[in-house]
Amino acid sequence: MRRTVVFALAILVVLAVLTHQTWLSAIGDGLVTRDEPGPSDVIVVLAGNSPFRARHAETLYARGLASQVIISNEPLSSHGVQTTWLELRQHGLVRLAIPDDAIVPIPEISDSTYDEALRSREIMRARGWRSAILVTDPFHMRRALLTFRQAFEPVGLTVAASPADGSKHGVDNWWTDRNAIMRVAQEYLKLGYYLATGKV
Repeated sequence: MRRTVVFALAILVVLAVLTHQTWLSAIGDGLVTRDEPGPSDVIVVLAGNSPFRARHAETLYARGLASQVIISNEPLSSHGVQTTWLELRQHGLVRLAIPDDAIVPIPEISDSTYDEALRSREIMRARGWRSAILVTDPFHMRRALLTFRQAFEPVGLTVAASPADGSKHGVDNWWTDRNAIMRVAQEYLKLGYYLATGKV
C-alpha cells in the first residue's frame, strides 16, 4: 500500500514538472481578460506608474474608438523629486498624442482600483457618458474589469476591457522573473480581497 502511494505521488510530481509551463501559464492567463472594443464614449486609463497604459490609450484614441480619455492622477517619484502625473502635465512635461481638450484627469489621487472605478463613474454620469473602454496592464485587467462592472452596471454604464498588450507588465513566462512573480501573487491576493469585500 505504501509503495503504491509513493509511486502515485512520484507520478504526480513528474507530471507537474513536465506540464509546469502549461499550468503556470494558465495561472497567469487567469488574470487577463479582453474584449473587442467598439466605439465608446470614453477611454479610462488607470494609474500604476506604467507608461504602457497611456500609449495603449493613444492607439485606441487614434483608431477613433472614443473622443474623450479619463486618466487617473498618480504620485510620481524620481531622484528625490515628489510630484504627480497631473502636475507634470500642467507644466507641459507629459507628452501624449491626445489633444488636451480630450483629456479628463481624475484630479484626486485614488488609493485603489475600486476608488478609480467610483471616481470614473461620477465623471461619466456628470457628462452623460454611458460606455467606456478600460485600459490597464494585462496582469491587472481581470480584477479591474470586475471592479468597474460592479460599480458601473447598477447605474446603467458599460465597460469593455482593453489590456495594454505592449506592456512589459504582462504574464508571459511570469514565473521566470522575480518582479513578475510578485505581481501575479499580489494580484491574486488582491482579487481574493476584492471578492471577500464585495468590490467585484
